[in-house]
Amino acid sequence: MDRLSIYLNCALQLNDCVILPQFGGFVCRKEGAYIDELNGILVPATKRVTFNASLNHDDELFAQYIAKRERIPLYDAKCKVEILIKDLTTRLDREESVIITKVGTFTKEKEELIFKSAENNFLPLTAALPAIKLPMPSMHVSAIDKKTNAEAEKRESKFKHYLLRGAAAVAAIALIAGAISVSSDELDIFKTNSSTKASFEPVFPFFPTTPQVNQCTSTISPECDYLDFISDL
Repeated sequence: MDRLSIYLNCALQLNDCVILPQFGGFVCRKEGAYIDELNGILVPATKRVTFNASLNHDDELFAQYIAKRERIPLYDAKCKVEILIKDLTTRLDREESVIITKVGTFTKEKEELIFKSAENNFLPLTAALPAIKLPMPSMHVSAIDKKTNAEAEKRESKFKHYLLRGAAAVAAIALIAGAISVSSDELDIFKTNSSTKASFEPVFPFFPTTPQVNQCTSTISPECDYLDFISDL
């Protein structure tokens, strides 16, 4: 059965149904990834094999695969398939258990053929992936809480940052507006009309260009009294 096991394993990875003529067909059933909550594991996507004895017509698919693999004519490949099936049925008629590696086990009880799948994964992409052990629920919840708190703190920090930037912008605008107001008030001091212009001009004492000389009518002489001279002025 070693040769049959090799052929079937390779053929089932490439096809969803492989039929052994006059014996039965191996049908693959695909299952998506799921979480086993009881055991706490993540099971990857799989492709399991089942057996249907009603699928026994010859579609030559299995023979074509052998012919391509062994690089032999299709007729020779069909002969090999007939030999493998005859050996299989003979051993089952002797009530022997026939094990096809990684596919399953055949037994025959009271003319009834029984197949037990090996539960092997025939999906090439995930065939080598084991089940992933998940963390304990408390650890998982704690991780979620930490992530949520970190995100909340990050959002709060961003809000405070934007709030401070907004307050700084408002303060800057107010400062600029106050500076502009003060500057305009200072400029208004120097804006005067014709009626008030004279009030800002300096007032100097008036000095006549030609000095005036007081004419003394009195004559100072030894005979005049000093008081009379002063009074004449």
